[in-house]
Amino acid sequence: MVKSFFSSIQYVNELLSSPRIKPYMDRLHPGAVMATMRGVIDDISGEMKSVASEWRMPDVPDLVEKIVARLQVVVETGPSLILDAQGYLYSSGQRDLALPVLEEMVRAFDASTDLDEAMVATLICRITGAEDAILFSGPRQAEMAIYRTFGANRNRILIARRDLRETEDGVRTESLLRNMGVAFTELGCADKVQTEDYLGAISRRTGLVRLAMDYTGRDSGLDARGVKAIQEALDGLDVKVPLHLHLDYASLIPLDGLLSRPIPMLGKILDSGFDLVSCSTGQLIGGPACGLILGRKGPLEKIRHCGSELLFPAHYADLAGVYRTFSLSQNSEEASLKIPILQKVNTSMANLRNRGARLLGQLQELPVVEQVSIMDGESKLARDATGITIPTCLLRLVPSRKTAEQFAASLAKGPPSLLTQVDGGALLLDLRTLSPKCDSLVVDLLAGLTPPAPV
Repeated sequence: MVKSFFSSIQYVNELLSSPRIKPYMDRLHPGAVMATMRGVIDDISGEMKSVASEWRMPDVPDLVEKIVARLQVVVETGPSLILDAQGYLYSSGQRDLALPVLEEMVRAFDASTDLDEAMVATLICRITGAEDAILFSGPRQAEMAIYRTFGANRNRILIARRDLRETEDGVRTESLLRNMGVAFTELGCADKVQTEDYLGAISRRTGLVRLAMDYTGRDSGLDARGVKAIQEALDGLDVKVPLHLHLDYASLIPLDGLLSRPIPMLGKILDSGFDLVSCSTGQLIGGPACGLILGRKGPLEKIRHCGSELLFPAHYADLAGVYRTFSLSQNSEEASLKIPILQKVNTSMANLRNRGARLLGQLQELPVVEQVSIMDGESKLARDATGITIPTCLLRLVPSRKTAEQFAASLAKGPPSLLTQVDGGALLLDLRTLSPKCDSLVVDLLAGLTPPAPV
């Protein structure tokens, strides 16, 4: 049957390694290529159901021709490929996944996997040391499940005022809590909260204490000693009140010494005594952006009892992607080589400078470039995590015919779209945030902006 035929990872690899398909892996997001392949197989499956049983399944060369024809349409009509050199390791909406993860998700879409939520949770617990884990459709849904469970029956959530901020998609956490009917107490001021704020607010009506790490470079006012004091205050209550830590950024492998500030590892952060930890399985973990809650079995059983995981379930393809991502992360070296966000973090400065030197020689020959040079700089983790940086190599490009702003706007139109920083009269291309496979596309894009020589 087509289902079992396509579900073979060896077969998928054989298609992806075809010289006819490989160029599209550089021009399109790998997910678009995988989705196109799956679409062709789905069409063949439909044809097989409507013709005689002796109909022959196409061999690899036949399939390659069909897939290439479909990919040509995707390139011409689909959204432009975005080459992001703006200086953020993780940009909003980014969905770069390791190829083995994409393959596993395609298999799940094809319904050729026996993977279920319990198997994924078991692997997560084995890797992190958690007693239990639940996956949701997204990080916000995971937090909503926590608030819905522990902010009921007149219990109050203690939350820092700075954490009631508006998210990138325009949703205010404060409005979300009020619409859910969750009672909460705001602590601290707009940009800072102290241990004393929590200790003064803890009472018998406290249902949950929510902490979060600050990634903007400001002083959070909380340290290990403060967290310990909060834990002791909660232990003194008649009823066990969970201590919840939300992480905007977390990792499964050690990133010590690579970023300007340490990123918590899920396994180690649970050793600090938190009852619940929530985070995204995307970002520095590098998988699909599901919402993950892990920690002690008691609080997680209460969340299950409220049925929130039934309201906001993770898609089975995302479950497969999370499972494969966690599997890859059991080997730090393999994860650093295969997971795109970790590739960016682990790339050495020597590697970046060598790339810069190669690009420098090619860009100097283009008429649209008046001057190009290499300089050191810093990449930021994300727009909402500007306090975490990593050294990088920048190409400083001065255009010959337009202002830097005009030239940047032309490059952003594409296709492909090249997003850059503008610094005075020059453009800055951050090579750490730009995939190496995109270097030739950058040169071709700039060369394409060169007007033809007069006849």
